[in-house]
Amino acid sequence: MTISASSITPTLDVMEHFQIIFDYFNAALFKNDLPRECMLSFATHGRSKAYFSPARWSKNGEQITAHELSLNPVILNEPKDTALSWLARLMVCLWQAEYGITRSTRSQEKRYYNVEFSEKMNSIGLPCSKDGTPEGEKMGYSMTHWIKEDGPFYKAVQDMPDEYFPWKGELKPKPPKRTIYKYRCENCHAGIMAPREVHLTCNTMACDRIMVLVN
Repeated sequence: MTISASSITPTLDVMEHFQIIFDYFNAALFKNDLPRECMLSFATHGRSKAYFSPARWSKNGEQITAHELSLNPVILNEPKDTALSWLARLMVCLWQAEYGITRSTRSQEKRYYNVEFSEKMNSIGLPCSKDGTPEGEKMGYSMTHWIKEDGPFYKAVQDMPDEYFPWKGELKPKPPKRTIYKYRCENCHAGIMAPREVHLTCNTMACDRIMVLVN
């Protein structure tokens, strides 16, 4: 089936650009060593900005599996280099799944990052550590990365055409914070909260006092 430009849906368009950026980074940062046969997706992961799931997908009737690289769409609202650093980070996970050497039993555990991961991240210009500082530990269950100025990733993003990154994942506006009104009896010090300003009389210990607004 031939798809005309006028019939391209947002789904097809955003995934096509996702693949274009993946291929661009594969060439610029990984010498085209990473397999293209992987599943790229967007999903909300709670507080997590991205996740890599090895061999998560399979195709009926065929002896093939595909790794999944999934981004939380909220990061698309961040600056381009910050957002795309998470895709490059997932590609390091993909590289490690395909070519990495397991250095400990814990390296097989989900969400555990070993020294090999940190070294590869550093090689593409995304150094990382447990506490987000250059002196921090290079392994652990939580790793914070940053962009090295003039590193390979930084240069790749600077050279990337703007049309490769057209979509934004806008953050939903937060609902207005509810005001809670606190009242206290000046006689017995009993307290109560209400969703709006009200007239309250304290009946605790039969003090029959009008409660005063605290906040």
